[in-house]
This record gives sequence, structure tokens and C-alpha cells, in this order.
Amino acid sequence: MTFMLDQNSSRMIAETLWGRGDTRAERCNHVAAHWFSCAEHGGLILDLGQIETRYREEIVGFAPVRRGHVLLESGRPVRAGVGEALFKSRNWEEVVVEFMAFERDRDWCLPMALLGIGRFSDMTDMFRIDQAQKLFKRYHDPMNPDVMARRVVEVMANSRDSDVIVAGVRVSHDQCRVYTADGGQSLVEGYEAAIDNMGVRRISLCSHAVMLDADGKSRQESESAVSMALDT
Repeated sequence: MTFMLDQNSSRMIAETLWGRGDTRAERCNHVAAHWFSCAEHGGLILDLGQIETRYREEIVGFAPVRRGHVLLESGRPVRAGVGEALFKSRNWEEVVVEFMAFERDRDWCLPMALLGIGRFSDMTDMFRIDQAQKLFKRYHDPMNPDVMARRVVEVMANSRDSDVIVAGVRVSHDQCRVYTADGGQSLVEGYEAAIDNMGVRRISLCSHAVMLDADGKSRQESESAVSMALDT
């Protein structure tokens, strides 16, 4: 059975991702898109089954494709969730849909910049249209070398590479304790947290980082340790 996410089933999926309670919906300019502000977060749910193949190819790869499970009673959605199959009574039918979720802090720019899909309020606001393009170029555009460097580090972090610094805590004016993707930690001299002007994590190069031993003495020098700083 082919099932298309409607506002009700999209809402249940959004609440699974972003929390239940005081959920507010906003109209979007495409039948496949549904925007929700939930208890903990919010954003846009995009049903890939309602997107033409040529447009789907434009956006797949910029965010994970997720599987949503929807339980139907007489064709009406009664429960929906993400990931594993849901418990169902014998009278309910289960369907699986593919969708993408774009959080409202930054990823909302992806369907808007690539497909022209978003909230009506955004699509009629020149500032938001311009902001979507700028956010896309800054954080997602494969032509941006910073974006590609960030992706390389994400791959390294996912493989628990010891060269990737995932957190840093300054312990003195010139020393910082860093935590690496493999679970290790070290004292570093000359490390500067990489925080951009929006206050979000980004990639930096610790080209002059000096690893210190427990007594604060130089242990080794890292010529090009790639690092990622935490939000502060």
C-alpha cells in the first residue's frame, strides 16, 4: 500500500523526534512538507514519497533519509514513529514511509535553497529567502572548502580517530585539556577553540599544538592535528 504522510501522521513523527506537548503546526507550500514546533525542538518533515524523482535526487545526501512507521485503522493513521516497527493490534495495518527531517536552527535552509520548499511565511519573506541561501553556502555547499573539511572530520570522528578533538576545556591561560574521538584525553599548549561568529562548532587546525604530559612538559608536537571545538 502506498501511503503519503499527512499533517496528522507527520505530527506524530515530529513529536517522536522533537518531543510531545504544545506542538504547533505551520503551513508549507508543498503537500509533502509539514512544519512543526514541538516541546523540545522543531522543523520540517518532508515526505520523499511525494517528491518527484529528479527533485528527490537534488536533496538526498544532504541529510539522512529516515524510515517512518505508520499504523492505520481503516486507512486512517492512529500511530506513527521512527525506527523500529510499532506495536499494533491485529486490526491495524502498518506502512513504512521514507522522509527527511530538517531542524529549525539551520537545516531548514536545505529544502528551501534546493527545492524551494518551506513555510509560507518563509517563502514570502525576502530576508528569509536570502538567509536560506547564505546558510546553505556556509554549512552545506560542497563547493565550500570549509564544508568539505568538516565532512572529512565527521568521517574521522565516526571512525573514532585519535587525531580528532571533539571537546576542549581550557585549564590555564595557555593550556587546554582536549578529548579525542577515540575516548582519550591530553593536555595541549597553543590550542585555540574554533568558534565562529554564530557560536556554533566548526573545524579548526591546531598547526602549532604541543602535546603535554601530566606535569605540563612538552611531550610531542602535532603539525596538523584536525580538531573540532565544542559550543561554548
